[in-house]
Amino acid sequence: GARGKGGADGTFVGLTVQADANPRSWARLKGGMIRSPSRGIPRFPARGHHSTHFGGGGGGGSGRASWVLLRNVHLVSREWLLNLEKTLHQLDSNSSAASSTSTGNQFRLFLTAEFGAAQLALPSALLRSSRVVVTDAPTGLKASLKAVLRGQSVPLQRLTSGPAERKRLYLLLAWVHAVFAERLRYAPLAGFTKAHEFGHTDAECGLAVIDHWCALAAGSRAHLDPNTELPFKAIKTLLAESVYGGRVDRSLDLRVVKSFVDALLSPDAFKAGFRPVPEAPPFPEAGGAPGLLQWVDSLPDSNPPTWVGLAPAQEARLSAQTAHSVLAKAATLEAASQADESAGGQQGGAKGGGAKGGGVGSAAGAKALLAEKARGWVGRLEALEGLLATAATQVAAKAKADGVSGGGSDALARCLGREVAKADNLIQMVLGDMRLVASFCGGAPSHTQLTNKLAQVMAGLLPSGAPPKSWRQAFSSGPDACLASTELWLADLEKRAAHALGHAPALLEPPTSNPGPAGKHHAFWLGGVFSPRGVGAA
Repeated sequence: GARGKGGADGTFVGLTVQADANPRSWARLKGGMIRSPSRGIPRFPARGHHSTHFGGGGGGGSGRASWVLLRNVHLVSREWLLNLEKTLHQLDSNSSAASSTSTGNQFRLFLTAEFGAAQLALPSALLRSSRVVVTDAPTGLKASLKAVLRGQSVPLQRLTSGPAERKRLYLLLAWVHAVFAERLRYAPLAGFTKAHEFGHTDAECGLAVIDHWCALAAGSRAHLDPNTELPFKAIKTLLAESVYGGRVDRSLDLRVVKSFVDALLSPDAFKAGFRPVPEAPPFPEAGGAPGLLQWVDSLPDSNPPTWVGLAPAQEARLSAQTAHSVLAKAATLEAASQADESAGGQQGGAKGGGAKGGGVGSAAGAKALLAEKARGWVGRLEALEGLLATAATQVAAKAKADGVSGGGSDALARCLGREVAKADNLIQMVLGDMRLVASFCGGAPSHTQLTNKLAQVMAGLLPSGAPPKSWRQAFSSGPDACLASTELWLADLEKRAAHALGHAPALLEPPTSNPGPAGKHHAFWLGGVFSPRGVGAA
């Protein structure tokens, strides 16, 4: 291959970082030939095989320039990629002398990799010398349906041949695939418990399953009876357990996959006016391929979550989580930047007699704001600190006197005693971090050092800041918003600690033979305890 040093064809390596990118389609559009090795190369090919693998016109190239596609290069070793880069430079220099040949500027090498892994695995020099194409999965059912039914996987002759019922099966499979792809957007909040690697290859395998079983059932016939002759059981089993289910490693998600496949691929889907969901328009009547594609084009570009079996509020929850994540990361960067400015200003003032003192006014104002907010929370939680410390001490003393661990002779009392101790420890931990922030940002001389944990707490106190990791791991918070906002997390902790403190009077009373702590009916906020499973079991 050749690379021009300054022209429009200056880059001859194309990099795509999404598995569904389809360089084969690009090659067909250009009328070229593309080669994709069917198996990995354990080591870089020898010099004599460059023309075979990279279409240099000799060997296996048959005198024609070709395109080469290497998939999932993030899985190979970095040494292999470095050797690839050197070989490409060598091919570039060798082709400079032969740039007048007809194949000189037609060779292309495509590398595909996953986005996150590609950033770590691919050498920076290879990225700089490449045309980087970042593609993402389409959003919305309409885009996914068009990608399956209008792509290279389903050419027009495939829609017009075979039994007529196969077109409806194609549409059902495309709808199932689109639903799974759309539900992945909401994972792990909803849809699936994790982001499974569903892709366009799964749709192609599903279409092949339909072709195979329809051909076996129909033979040379043009129609099949959906109630008696279509092999639904075989198709649904392969789709739910092999094609899509083979990528799922969690039982709950596998149940979701099977339920959608079972619900949609049924004889009812061939009845007039069938709707995959009540809100969606009815499927088109039996007819030619143009009517099917026109129905897909008539769908709205975006759809509510109810079309994929989710609650209407899931889109708002997803947007809120994305916004909180962006704001939390921005707040962390802002806190780190302010800390750097403050450190630089202090060093400059010591060296230059305060010459840089005016450059840190904004940082000083931000630190004063953090100190004020930290002192406010310290004031709110100090009352609970004293009460919880006293209650925890008394409950522990009574447990020791009774000869049991946790505050009482029955399982529930012991569990609630641990709740009081947990609340006391958490309040002390949070107050200790808040006092460090107030000391560091208060302006008075302090020996407090800026540690990573202190920086996280400071970032969390900024507007829209998230609580630090050490706080989030202390217990499972309730609403998702509490994990994205320090203010909400602290308010939630305050309520939980007060709830735990309410158990202490019953735990300190003399034991009786009646059920429950102190023999009285006791109300529990089960979602507000620190160990809901333990309390429920007790």
